Amino acid sequence: MNRYKKTLLTIVTIAFSLTVLQAQTINKELAITSLGIGNSMIDAKQAALHSATKQIVDTFIPSKKEILNDQAINQMASLSSGIIKSFEILDEEQFPNGSWGVILKAIISLDKLSSFIKAKDIAIDVHGSMFALNIKKQLLSEQAEISALKKLVELLHETMQISFDYKIKNGNPNSLDAESKNWEIPLEVTATCNKNIDFCANYFKKALSVLSLNTSEVENYKSYNKQIFPIKIIYKDQPSVFYMQKQSSITVVKSLISNWESYTRQFVVLSGIDESYGNGMGKIFNFSGSKQDYDNESSSTIIINFPTTGQIAATYSWSDKRTLSQIERMTEYSVKPRGIMSNFKIGIPLKNNPPLLKNESEEIFTNVEQLPRFPGGDVSFGNFLKKNIIYPEVAHKNNIQGRVIVNFVVEKDGSLTDIKILRGLEGGLSEEAIRVLKLSPNWEPGIQNGRPVRVSFTIPILFQRSE
Repeated sequence: MNRYKKTLLTIVTIAFSLTVLQAQTINKELAITSLGIGNSMIDAKQAALHSATKQIVDTFIPSKKEILNDQAINQMASLSSGIIKSFEILDEEQFPNGSWGVILKAIISLDKLSSFIKAKDIAIDVHGSMFALNIKKQLLSEQAEISALKKLVELLHETMQISFDYKIKNGNPNSLDAESKNWEIPLEVTATCNKNIDFCANYFKKALSVLSLNTSEVENYKSYNKQIFPIKIIYKDQPSVFYMQKQSSITVVKSLISNWESYTRQFVVLSGIDESYGNGMGKIFNFSGSKQDYDNESSSTIIINFPTTGQIAATYSWSDKRTLSQIERMTEYSVKPRGIMSNFKIGIPLKNNPPLLKNESEEIFTNVEQLPRFPGGDVSFGNFLKKNIIYPEVAHKNNIQGRVIVNFVVEKDGSLTDIKILRGLEGGLSEEAIRVLKLSPNWEPGIQNGRPVRVSFTIPILFQRSE
């Protein structure tokens, strides 16, 4: 029995919250550390208490949790219910977007929880659940880790979009024809990190430190012949290593890495007669770490190399093609941030979608528990592109190269629909990217809550001219 008295259950979630079930003893109390996000400090505190309570409900009575809606959870999360015996605020801070984050430790009474649930005619066996949790501990912790990392990426997504300041410079116009009717003007936009990038780095490290397996837990995992998944954060040249339990957690973190370039491209260029967004080929800071960073690391380690305030995140260069009549109407070039343009809500429908057709009434997700996958994986997809891409003659002749960014929906049957260009290239390369994707076999669909769902997916297709 003593081994049950030493049971440690950790459950973490970040939604408007990050929850950690810590010291658990046989006295029917649980100490839960939660992080809540809200528009005010009071809202954030209540979100943390709500999360702590919901985690207990999900753990003890998962088959009946649909009976307990948000209103019931809020009632349970109030101090008057007695379920939360007390709480202590550990940290409070305001985010760059104006919202608040509160970390608190709440003491939950399982006796009061049991009484509340039984009053609703729902069966609950606290004693049995306590002992069962000793066996279920790893599985519960693993699933909670995945959920927490999804929400962590959601929280960072908005702040990453406002983490850069921009400057633009232009060169002298160059004539493109003998009549001097068409011109090109060299442009260069530099994205420099502002203080928000430091907030993201510190907050990311703080959250990962809560989620990470400690030294003894790492050894236990190894003794069970289970794989661990290290995440190495390099910030201000100081490395920190955190140990995750699931490959799916790494997939979630990689989604943050894959968005890095788009974060640095959150700018609009103004000419006085029109505007353009995120143009040019880029020289981009290596957010995913350099080859040297990966030296002496295990093959399962992923690395995130955070820049800091004042560092250049990216430099984008291109030629703005104009007619003489346009140039006569233009003023000087300027550049400004676009601000927060999207919400990365994993498992929640995309915002600002065009109206759905009658036969397209199902939700489209931005990310899911299991992402869509080309049959055979990334290597097979690369081989498919090499086999089917026909380099357009115009692009080849004019040495046009680079990445075309394409977005499409992977349907529940794996077919690709609504293929569109987010960032294209001239010379027929954008059209070729769409043509090739239309040849694609059905993908393995995205999975959410155990069922196939429609998923919005964005990929780069690299066009590199061969001699």
